[in-house]
Amino acid sequence: MSETRTLLGRQLSQARVKRGWIAEDVAKRTARQKSRIYEMESGRVNSTVDSLSEVGAALGLSLVFVPTAKLDAALALIDDGKSRDPVPPEWRSAHDDLFIDDREIDDEDGGGADADR
Repeated sequence: MSETRTLLGRQLSQARVKRGWIAEDVAKRTARQKSRIYEMESGRVNSTVDSLSEVGAALGLSLVFVPTAKLDAALALIDDGKSRDPVPPEWRSAHDDLFIDDREIDDEDGGGADADR
């Protein structure tokens, strides 16, 4: 495994956990499978820059190059404990807007078709 993929994956995972999200939350916000999110976080896959950038953006991260001489300082900023959450937890995905949760339908008709039996 590449050290870079491992480092980037760890950052994605830490950002997700810090928000209290599960991989499915990130998957919905990026239209990716949750298994792909786990693969990216583990560094097992060689993701495109666009994929890393999109998943990172959903987690409030930016993908940038850092001069090698400043890398330690930049990494120290990541773990400074300050919350930088530009994406509100109630942020809806395209999935949320396009699909109706079956539980909402069941609630509206008094418990669904099975309630009449």
